[in-house]
Amino acid sequence: MTLRTRLTISYTLLALLLIAVKVGCSSLVALTLLQELLLTLGLLALGAAGIYSLAGRFSQQLDASLAHAVQLLGDGETEALARLPLRGDELALLQSTLLQISSKLQDSMQRLTSSEERFHALFDAMVEGCALHRIQYSPDGTPVNYVIEEANQAFEQLLGLKREQVVGKPATEAYQTDSPLYLQEYATVVATGQPSRFESCCAPLDRHFRISACRVGPERFATLFEDITEQKSHVETLRSTMQQLKSANEAKSRFLAVMSHEIRTPLNGITGMVQLLRDMEMPPAQREYLNFIDSSAESLLNVINDILDFSKIEAERLELELVPFQPLKLLHDTLRVMRLRTQAKGLLLSLVCPPDLAEVLVGDPHRLTQILNNLVGNAIKFTAGGEIVVRASSRSRGDGTVLFAVEVQDSGIGMDQATQQTIFEPFIQADSSTSRRFGGTGLGLAICKQLVELMHGTITVASSPGNGSTFCFAVPLKPGVLPAAAPEPVAVTGLDQPLQILVAEDQPINQRFVAEILRKQGHLPLLANNGKEAVDIWNSTAVDMVLMDIQMPVMDGLKALAAIRAAEDGTKRHTPIVALTAHAIVGDQERLLNAGFDGYLAKPLQVANLFEEMARVLEQISKERRL
Repeated sequence: MTLRTRLTISYTLLALLLIAVKVGCSSLVALTLLQELLLTLGLLALGAAGIYSLAGRFSQQLDASLAHAVQLLGDGETEALARLPLRGDELALLQSTLLQISSKLQDSMQRLTSSEERFHALFDAMVEGCALHRIQYSPDGTPVNYVIEEANQAFEQLLGLKREQVVGKPATEAYQTDSPLYLQEYATVVATGQPSRFESCCAPLDRHFRISACRVGPERFATLFEDITEQKSHVETLRSTMQQLKSANEAKSRFLAVMSHEIRTPLNGITGMVQLLRDMEMPPAQREYLNFIDSSAESLLNVINDILDFSKIEAERLELELVPFQPLKLLHDTLRVMRLRTQAKGLLLSLVCPPDLAEVLVGDPHRLTQILNNLVGNAIKFTAGGEIVVRASSRSRGDGTVLFAVEVQDSGIGMDQATQQTIFEPFIQADSSTSRRFGGTGLGLAICKQLVELMHGTITVASSPGNGSTFCFAVPLKPGVLPAAAPEPVAVTGLDQPLQILVAEDQPINQRFVAEILRKQGHLPLLANNGKEAVDIWNSTAVDMVLMDIQMPVMDGLKALAAIRAAEDGTKRHTPIVALTAHAIVGDQERLLNAGFDGYLAKPLQVANLFEEMARVLEQISKERRL
């Protein structure tokens, strides 16, 4: 009988007893009912006590078993957990669940252990130093330090510090510094979450580092750094070398400028006197000697120009013009001059052009002429007899340009394959005897190659010993149109009437040359030996034009120019001043014109060029006055 049933019966008997008493049943009946009720209550009490006792003992056993099971689960004792003596379906289910949880925990722990091992292996295998840190703050939230929480082996090697010496310690203690290294940079990374990358010299360690920092959690950041001390040293060495090369290049440029000036100055006297002598009557033998002098001076000037051109190209300071020109006219004009040389050697020089040769192209006719002069000049130099043929062609290309090609073929000494491999290198000639037999610097073909490449073209050679050589260059140029013919210039009252011309020149020979050619044209030269004399003459005499040398004693040409222009300031007077100078390297002309000169001519002077420049300057100033 269940406890609930017994209680129901007891309540029923008690109710019957009360009813009996109320309705006046006999005391015997009531007593009998009471006895039955008490007996039932007693049995119930005994049953409840037994049940409580049994339940307590069972609960204690269950609590102990569960506690033991949890202990085994926490210790990972799966096998002991499986042998734990638990009874009942519920307890068996509990045991099975605990076993499953234990198995999953073990798997997770194994994966975690494996992952941690891989992380540490990777962490320690890194060639860059790596460390984890935690920022320390003052009570008001200001970052004051950071603690090193972990570091890899590269950290030890790069910094020379053991992990056990630094891990867990503040940066100031670990690095033995008064203030934490790069604290502000690291605090910014932690505060903003934005990674940072910078280079710095760590003074305490006397090393240069490239450092990367990133936030890895609240108040924590990681640093990755590599030692770039050696790299910095290489960079500094390279920078020092580059500075030395720059200084050497500047010294070379200064040397070339001085060399050019010092050679051009006496050369101007030589060529000037030759030009004056040509107007005089003399026996044929003397005229021949004069031609030899003129030819030698021209050769010397060509050497100077080649060296300067090569220097300009090498320094990437040579700029190409882009102007319309007629290829056929350029070829005829160039070869017309060259025929004088071929005729002197008994050579035949011919030009072969197709009828469809491009009429007008856009390029640098001066540099194309220079290339052609070099190639034809070499052909003349190395050909003792026979013929030199120049062939030209043009072909339209798909990109809208025209490929202009010129071929120079000679019947000269030729060259072998080894020589052809180096013939376009500077200062290289066929062999060491070539310069003795034929002269030259060996720069001509190198300049040709560099000029052609500046024009985005190609140059090649085909040759064999004793069978002559064929040089060919091809450059892409745009088709062009010649500009409309310029209107006839307005007549200028200038060189067609006598002028009083101030000549400022410190070299007596050059003074004599310029003065003579001016007198021959009916002008009156006023001579000054330096810039100060030139300014004094200008102040005291009405001067129509000044021809000014630059490098002079007492006062140079630039200072004399400045003094004259200052005196003219505020007046309507403007004296035409032309620079006649041996300063002829790249940039000199622009520099002098920007300084205030109206014209520029480089020495050695050619008479025709001098009067042409003088006329141009007078025309330009006259035009400006009319406006």
